[in-house]
Amino acid sequence: MFNHNSWGDTVAILSLASGIVLYLSDRKGNGSKNIYVPPRSLLVLKDEARYSWALGVIRRDVDYIHGESVLRETRISLTFRIVNLNKRCFCDYPEVCNGNRTPDSIPFKNAEGLEAKEIEKMYVHGIYDEIAEHWDATRHTPWKQVQEFLESQPENILIADVGCGNGKYLSLLPKSMMIGCDISANLIKICRDKGHEVYVCDAKHVPYRENVFDLAISIAVMHHIACEDDRIKILSELLRIVKPGGEVLVCAWALEQELHSKRRFEEQDVIVPWNFNSKFGDGKKEVYHRYCHVYREGELESLWEQIPGADIVNQFYDCSNWCVHVRKQ
Repeated sequence: MFNHNSWGDTVAILSLASGIVLYLSDRKGNGSKNIYVPPRSLLVLKDEARYSWALGVIRRDVDYIHGESVLRETRISLTFRIVNLNKRCFCDYPEVCNGNRTPDSIPFKNAEGLEAKEIEKMYVHGIYDEIAEHWDATRHTPWKQVQEFLESQPENILIADVGCGNGKYLSLLPKSMMIGCDISANLIKICRDKGHEVYVCDAKHVPYRENVFDLAISIAVMHHIACEDDRIKILSELLRIVKPGGEVLVCAWALEQELHSKRRFEEQDVIVPWNFNSKFGDGKKEVYHRYCHVYREGELESLWEQIPGADIVNQFYDCSNWCVHVRKQ
């Protein structure tokens, strides 16, 4: 009756008018029982009663109460539940749990001693080529503050989107020129099919001349970079390609997720599963594992502070991501 991951750990049922006999069955298969709920009473289900027992009402005209047959009359039932915004169940009864207990992320231990470039090749680059079509079908809504930032820019400027993915930001400013690049060839093909100006490249070595762009953005890229030196290299490249006075906006996943976010991170270096929809492939249901480094508040800022010529304009939090806005001296 009460799905584990939809509701919190306490359910309260207020019965008005007539009483009723409720049927409870043990989810572990250890039997069942009936309980009589009198009128004008409050039944509270918590802990084992909430999670290990299924509650229902058997359809019949007569209840048997204390050995007597009682005709059912009109009953009003008000059920009070707390919505579980995590959409996951953390109850102490996993053997009977019908909720979503799939982990949001798995700590990344690097037991094989892989170098950063090997981690990214194995757990980032190839995976996005595999899931590109599915990714494009599910990633089409711009992050609110990123969109507002772009729409606040003047017209007729040149913008680089480094790590453009499926190009969801490339069409936001039709009166400016936006050029995208990404390391995934399959995502770049999707962008080209949409008519965007895009190239395949590694964000650590962007093939653009310095002091060319008015603005550069890199959205949801930095959390896939496996070492600090490479993170600084990417930020340096973004700053290199913009003109003096030009601006850079970088956003990456935050360790501190919003309450309603479907993700929860216990550590900063994690593997995040991608549940591949079989209709986009050859019918197989697969789970792909992506490496991510999620950022604490102030961490992106501290990386920018190590790069000469970068003036931090603003840091803000958007859709469970940390974003830093920088201006080139």
